[in-house]
Amino acid sequence: MAALPGKGHTQDEDGEGFLTRLIQDSLSGAGRSVDIQGFRGALSSTATLERMTIADDDGVWLEMTGAVLDWNRSALLRGRLEVEELSAQSVTINRLPKSDENANAEASGFAIPELPVAVDIGRVAIDTLTLGEPVLGETAEFNFQGNALLDGSRLATELALQRVDKEGLITAQIDLQPDANQLVVEITAQEPENGIAARMLNLPGRPSVRLHVDGDGPLDDFTANIALASDGRTGWPDRSR
Repeated sequence: MAALPGKGHTQDEDGEGFLTRLIQDSLSGAGRSVDIQGFRGALSSTATLERMTIADDDGVWLEMTGAVLDWNRSALLRGRLEVEELSAQSVTINRLPKSDENANAEASGFAIPELPVAVDIGRVAIDTLTLGEPVLGETAEFNFQGNALLDGSRLATELALQRVDKEGLITAQIDLQPDANQLVVEITAQEPENGIAARMLNLPGRPSVRLHVDGDGPLDDFTANIALASDGRTGWPDRSR
């Protein structure tokens, strides 16, 4: 167990001090490396960092710059990362992280990512969120607002993505509790023609889209309501597993 530094230790304010290493070690794991640069204000409840990257064996897949962190430092020693608010000038996700090659190919798709600490983020605000072409099939920039809770038994998140390089708005609410055999999902998307939703749904001509998906039920028999309107015309309401 990590111990707090004694009087003979000082906290570097250049991002290479004790708490920087503790955060990096807590968030890093097998096949995942976290690097933090320019971490300042570590002895206060509000800290800033210039840059954070997350990498796997294929290199950096996520980069965050200009972040402000309003957090509970002592929670790390209890195995939790508790954040009241996390804001950033930019976050770039070049691609999805490399999957575990040893993962069971027959495992359920509703698995919660395993992290060495529980994560509770009350509010996330990102001025510019850039998703690379491998993530959505095209490069896209958004303004992001959201929150997240992730521990060993639950993944809960709410998010809103307002596209800034084109028109478009996507919102989502997800509450996944595998141990309780429960999933709640609500997703909406509104985009003009040639949008992401129309491409992912492979709609002919890629018309404007209004999409709504919602479901609340057991994982082993999950059913979602789906409603689609394109070019102002209602499409196919459905209940799909």
